[in-house]
Amino acid sequence: MANNVKKVNGIAIASIAKINGQNDTDLAKLNGEEFTGSVTYRSHQFTSSGTFEVTSGGSVDVLVVAGGGGGGLSDSSNYREESGGGGGGGVRTGTFTVSDSTNYTIVVGAGGAEGSSGGLSEVQAIDSGSDFEASGGGRGGHGYSGHSGSSSDKNGVAGGSGGGSGTQGSTNGTAGAGNAGSYSPVEGYAGGVGNGSQATGGGGGAGGVATEEHSGAGTGRGGVGVKNNYIDGEQTSSNQEVYGAGGGGFIDGPSKSLGNIAHSGGARPGGATNGSGRGGFIYDFVDTASLRSGSTGLANLGGGGGGGDGDFSGAAGGAAGSSGVVIIRYIDSAVDASGGTEATYSI
Repeated sequence: MANNVKKVNGIAIASIAKINGQNDTDLAKLNGEEFTGSVTYRSHQFTSSGTFEVTSGGSVDVLVVAGGGGGGLSDSSNYREESGGGGGGGVRTGTFTVSDSTNYTIVVGAGGAEGSSGGLSEVQAIDSGSDFEASGGGRGGHGYSGHSGSSSDKNGVAGGSGGGSGTQGSTNGTAGAGNAGSYSPVEGYAGGVGNGSQATGGGGGAGGVATEEHSGAGTGRGGVGVKNNYIDGEQTSSNQEVYGAGGGGFIDGPSKSLGNIAHSGGARPGGATNGSGRGGFIYDFVDTASLRSGSTGLANLGGGGGGGDGDFSGAAGGAAGSSGVVIIRYIDSAVDASGGTEATYSI
């Protein structure tokens, strides 16, 4: 046993199998001395709804990420009617005791389609009989007043994180509020508000509100997500996965173009595919439907979809949010369970 404690009450540590019922590998410290041996965890990742089946119970850590909200609808024929970015799905963590011979239902929220909010994710009945859940991300504000004939359509919708405002005829909507479940700690933050001149608000993220991407161009960047290592135990923060980031809003104009390609809030390790969608943009007068349209981030990260553009004859618009995920982990020897995609790692 590799640790700094040599004896307990005069007995060599190598002769002690357990302390208060726990192996020494399960203990972080004893009388202030750290145990330097690694601990092996088992994780269960649910990328779609399913069942966590417990044979022998114990303490588990839970990550719940809801589906991201879609970018708002936009008009393909009217001037200055661009949509806001979708809010990231709510993100929550908790530690619970699961019971022997008990099945727990897992619900994984879908990402919202263009113009729709994301779905909630939850582990049912795990919190002293109550569900442990996170709220879906709010959709972005519409840039299309004809969607239902209501001027309030340009407002972002509240959610786990709120959707960003849309723009209709140079008039901004309002941003959607975050933390729809009124949780503490919060599950997400508010979206942003555009500047009324072909710039819309980004969606809020689980780690912060949407922030300004370019001076004078509104809050086009989506709010940042939060990092978590339950899936693989990664100890380096820069390499950890990012969940619940906000989708980017639309931004127009060559003076505002630099950096627009990455103005989602979901930058991931190693510069890989973003965890949330970028907003549409006009890039140095390069004007195509694919650029003006928002994009969708990587699946199962709960990122919001990007906002898109009106005033274009092609098929340009907001994008869908990405689906959520539920991850459960525990010390490998402490619980016997099955379900989802299983993996083990030591930290």
